[in-house]
Amino acid sequence: MDFEQRFCVILKESGVPKKEVARKIGVPYSTFLYKAKHLEAWKVPEFNKMVESLRLTDEEVSFLLTGR
Repeated sequence: MDFEQRFCVILKESGVPKKEVARKIGVPYSTFLYKAKHLEAWKVPEFNKMVESLRLTDEEVSFLLTGR
């Protein structure tokens, strides 16, 4: 499972729309869609804001980053 697939799983579980997550982390929606496909596109502060806005657990963050 690649990053994009794992990210989709996390978003579905959270129930928060992509546009809302983009707004909360302060990036344009089109940029968010790109970042949702490429882990290396995330900057640490943006990633942390996303984790906070979705209220991800450590296990969910680990799954998102490594697939485990």
